[in-house]
Amino acid sequence: MKRTTLLFIVLGFLVITALWWFLLISPRNAKIDEANLALDDARSQETVLQAQIAQLRVVQDNELSFLFALGEMESSIPTDPELDAFLEDLTFLADTTGIEVSSISSAVPAQAEGSTLYTMTVALNFQGEYFEVLGFLYGLEDLERLVVVDTLSLNPVAAEEEVVEETTEEDEDAVEEPRQRPEDSRLQVSLSARLFTRSTVAVPVVTDDGEGDGGDGGDGS
Repeated sequence: MKRTTLLFIVLGFLVITALWWFLLISPRNAKIDEANLALDDARSQETVLQAQIAQLRVVQDNELSFLFALGEMESSIPTDPELDAFLEDLTFLADTTGIEVSSISSAVPAQAEGSTLYTMTVALNFQGEYFEVLGFLYGLEDLERLVVVDTLSLNPVAAEEEVVEETTEEDEDAVEEPRQRPEDSRLQVSLSARLFTRSTVAVPVVTDDGEGDGGDGGDGS
């Protein structure tokens, strides 16, 4: 009898222990594991946030530099084509360096391949002395607007020169054709370049042959 009672007591203790484990300890352990996982995730997020805060502090410390860089980008690659402003800069540069522009032409913006930018092609023909041309090209490079020169052709300008020769009476009726001689440093330049813009706004094609339209004056009687 005592053995049976002892056996029931042991079995009851085991059942109570099992129930205590499954109903109390096991759920609590599961919650502890979940809490540990959440803590690990929070620590990972904290590390990421700290890295982001460090990056933002770098941005804050260099805010003026970034703003300056953004301003330079806006000047070199504007949102709108701003062709009129570029032509004004080009005309001012030509007047400053002393070159003589004979023609300027431009095309409408076209999207650059593999890019979100748009390009405008500008063709320019002008004449000038060697150092005038050199100054113009350096000035073109120093413009705030980004200009990529694709082709550049330079040729010496030839001037007509009359040839004086001794002639006889029989050759008086002969006509001497003037010969061409190259001027010392004057060059004829043909240039093709690209401008960049971030806008799809189309601009009218500009063609300037460098000659103004003059009206016909009436003859006074």
